[in-house]
Amino acid sequence: MLTGLSIHNIVLIDQLNLEPLSGFTALTGETGAGKSILLDALSLALGHKADLSFIRTNTEQATVVAAFSLTDFPTEHPLRDLLNEHGLLIDDDELLLKRTLHRTQKGKAFLNDQVISTVLLKQIGDFLLHVHGQHDHLLNENLHKILLDNFARNTRPTFYDALNSLKNAYETWLDAEQACVTFEQTLSVRKEREAFYIDVRRDLEALKLAHGDEERLIEERHGLQQIGKIIATVEQTLKGLDTPTSWVNTLYGFQKNLERCDGASLKPLQNAIQALSRAGIELTEAQTELKALFDADRTAAAGLEAIDEQLHLIRSFARKYKTTTDGLCDLLKEANQVTLDEGDIMLKRRALEDALLATKHAYDAAESIVFDHRLAAAKALAQEVMTQLPDLKLDRAVFDVCLQKALKPCSDGGHAAAFWVSMNQGQDLAPLAKTASGGEMARLMLVLKMIVARTTAMPTLVFDEIDTGVGGAVASAIGRKLRELGSHVQVLSITHSPQVAALAHHHWRIIKTEENKTTRTDVTPLTSDARTNEIARMLAGDTLTDEARQAAIALMN
Repeated sequence: MLTGLSIHNIVLIDQLNLEPLSGFTALTGETGAGKSILLDALSLALGHKADLSFIRTNTEQATVVAAFSLTDFPTEHPLRDLLNEHGLLIDDDELLLKRTLHRTQKGKAFLNDQVISTVLLKQIGDFLLHVHGQHDHLLNENLHKILLDNFARNTRPTFYDALNSLKNAYETWLDAEQACVTFEQTLSVRKEREAFYIDVRRDLEALKLAHGDEERLIEERHGLQQIGKIIATVEQTLKGLDTPTSWVNTLYGFQKNLERCDGASLKPLQNAIQALSRAGIELTEAQTELKALFDADRTAAAGLEAIDEQLHLIRSFARKYKTTTDGLCDLLKEANQVTLDEGDIMLKRRALEDALLATKHAYDAAESIVFDHRLAAAKALAQEVMTQLPDLKLDRAVFDVCLQKALKPCSDGGHAAAFWVSMNQGQDLAPLAKTASGGEMARLMLVLKMIVARTTAMPTLVFDEIDTGVGGAVASAIGRKLRELGSHVQVLSITHSPQVAALAHHHWRIIKTEENKTTRTDVTPLTSDARTNEIARMLAGDTLTDEARQAAIALMN
């Protein structure tokens, strides 16, 4: 709850320190005394939009500090989660929200002396306090389901678990849906890849490639090229050996002539004959090798052409598939290993489709449970509102909560809730914002806020003239409701109604004074006698009479 409010240099307030108490506190004062300034300052501390016109005349800086106790907030609460998420330290369960405005510099926001953004300040402030006017956020149909869910959480113990189950079922359904999409996308990619592998196998299988084939072919090509370079010399040598007569035959003739000599038995002659024989044999072998080399040249040309064609083909495929020649071997191996089994594909698709259908059924079941919870809560909320309407002189009013199924699934069921009312007998139900008059709306709002206050962790509510346009018994009824509400949460209400102020637990008077050509606004907590006089003033005007005081005492009693 709000435990302290310090305001410095805000419009007509130069310095003001307040210590709000629990229960219902009434704020009263003459029109123009500065009640709205007090609310503006409080809203500023909660992160609402700032305006340099808020800064008091002839001053450069304005400051507002609001202190809150978090003892009413459970350990697991979105506010505590938000603070932990941003690493904000809390001492003794107390929050100090501070806002400064400068005429020439950018204003700043603080939480417990830690600088924070005004966006975060507002997020925090929205958990701590809400200012309710005659026409406020309850007219926004987008919030009706939130209020209904808060009521359901408080009145139906299993609703929160059902809501979590629905969220989990929705997420599981989305995961199953995504799994189907991912499978089809993957299958599409694989089919494209399979078409690619068909081309790979068509291009490369006939090549019979192996790792290192390019280097081997290059070496063979080099060898064949070497034969081509020496074949002219080989041919010239063979011609020289065969012309004008064969050197082999000549040596053989020399050998035979020496063998016919009478001195053939002489050792030197024998050595010469053997040498000529060996020379003939060696020359024959040389001639044979050279002829073989010459014959090989005729096949080398064809071999060289075949090697060049093979190398060209391999390298063209390497360029086509953007890899090396050895990479072609790996690519062909991969192509031979990857195949699509249509039977497996159908089984996998059927399994995913079955899982998707099962998760859809689970979501539908969880959504139906949550809808039943909301429907029961809507009836209970409408009944509770109807029970309290006669206390505020709205005997003929009818209130209902209309609940509709979602057009499309979502994590919380997507149901649409709206508050509908009929303020007069025979009048058709219509949306809340289009039906009630100002005074009727204020009373209906008060009932809703009382119920909402009991079902939310909002510890402080501020009402800005919610009793406008009513008086007498209706104003007294509003006062009783505010007092009752004050037993659950901290309530501050700006009011012009003496019937409402008389029923408050505490009473502050807002006074505007003029001194030394300056105007200032002060807030004074009233004691019992001063409070009697203030309520008498509200009844009778500036001239206080004994009758007005007695009427004030009667109201307070």
